[in-house]
Amino acid sequence: MSRFSSIYHQTVQFMAQKGLARVARGLQEGQPCILTFHGLREDSDPGLIDAELHTPVSVFRDICRHLSSRYRVCSLSALVDALQRRLPLPDGTVAITFDDGYASNYSLAYPILQEFNLPATLFVTSGFVDRTQSLWFHRMEYAYAHSPLRAEYAKAAAHLKALPQENLEEETAGLESKLGAKLRECDPTPAIFEPLTWNQIREMQASGLVEMGGHTQTHLILGRCGRETARREIQQSFERLAVETGVKPRLFAYPNGQPGDYTAETAELLAETGFTSAVTMSPGFVQPGTSLFEIPRYGAPMSVAETEATVSGAFETLKAWRLATREALAA
Repeated sequence: MSRFSSIYHQTVQFMAQKGLARVARGLQEGQPCILTFHGLREDSDPGLIDAELHTPVSVFRDICRHLSSRYRVCSLSALVDALQRRLPLPDGTVAITFDDGYASNYSLAYPILQEFNLPATLFVTSGFVDRTQSLWFHRMEYAYAHSPLRAEYAKAAAHLKALPQENLEEETAGLESKLGAKLRECDPTPAIFEPLTWNQIREMQASGLVEMGGHTQTHLILGRCGRETARREIQQSFERLAVETGVKPRLFAYPNGQPGDYTAETAELLAETGFTSAVTMSPGFVQPGTSLFEIPRYGAPMSVAETEATVSGAFETLKAWRLATREALAA
């Protein structure tokens, strides 16, 4: 664990112990919270480099147990409908989402969602599920994990995210050749990188517990694409989901999801295609009047204490106190 991570988790524990979460809950009335997971992994699986992208299954079960006992977990579509119609939601409303379309969403997460009767939304990268596209960051992580340059992965990934996305395939292939490790040649594929099947998606959707949303065709960052590339990514995502599930998707998640990773033009393309809302990866609670195409989400908590600090609003309360203190000292 890095020094930053250690300090961060100590802060989380401190907030939980001092009861800040209980205070914060009263300050976030009527403001839902959305959590973002990606894959899950068996507790015995250490992952490769980006281990936090794949939550240990025991941690996820503990988080679900905690949410089930203390919060009201609703579907993202219900949350978006309330936002669109300007209807209030009960205090303590939380939505659970998953990005990309990992097989572990079915094999590990789905049984836990069923156990606690918790709805969730899966944002599917359709080319990944079609098995026509290995996600570029999977290829990068695999290549760096099997090279002496492992420590340079984060810097390299950030560099590729900033590039015009039309250059991404060439850049990724070049790095794989340089590092001498290619995920496409790995047999078997690491379990954490296995995609869902369409049959699994249809089964989860038919249960009524899990709904599907779009996440592009090949996980390109839309704000760094030309208009026609972005249009193609969005349309293919929409069409594949509609064909395979029989339901036209309404919800969308921007890949990477930070400011600059999507634009006003991106939102226009989504609306033209048939999507009615989109979520980001900018942290925050969903406040009345939030744009339907810029809905904030938090990343995946890595413990029950972090879950409570996030969904209660303790983190937001602490940030507000720090800002107020700075402003008071500067006055």
